[in-house]
Amino acid sequence: MIRIERVLLIAIMTEKDENDRFIYSLEELKALVKTADGMVVHTLTQKRINPHPATYVGEGKLEEIKAICVEEEIDVVIANHELSGGGKFGIFRITLKFELLTEVSLF
Repeated sequence: MIRIERVLLIAIMTEKDENDRFIYSLEELKALVKTADGMVVHTLTQKRINPHPATYVGEGKLEEIKAICVEEEIDVVIANHELSGGGKFGIFRITLKFELLTEVSLF
């Protein structure tokens, strides 16, 4: 039996993002996950002026990501922006065993 990967989408909405376009981009990511035989279990969003350079999301959201990954048995975390080296490390440090992808990685 093939196991479908369980996915957590994390998305930052910056001041430059229009609400309708932001929502559309999340729906597009969900469709890509489904096409890749994955299942989006949870979507976590945060409004920020810019992604945090060291952690992508704020420290509180990092803890929330960790809890969701454990509770929902997440296999893959996908972010809606390309992550800097610090952002990748910050999320990976918290999620540890979960694969981390960005929107760019899906194409």
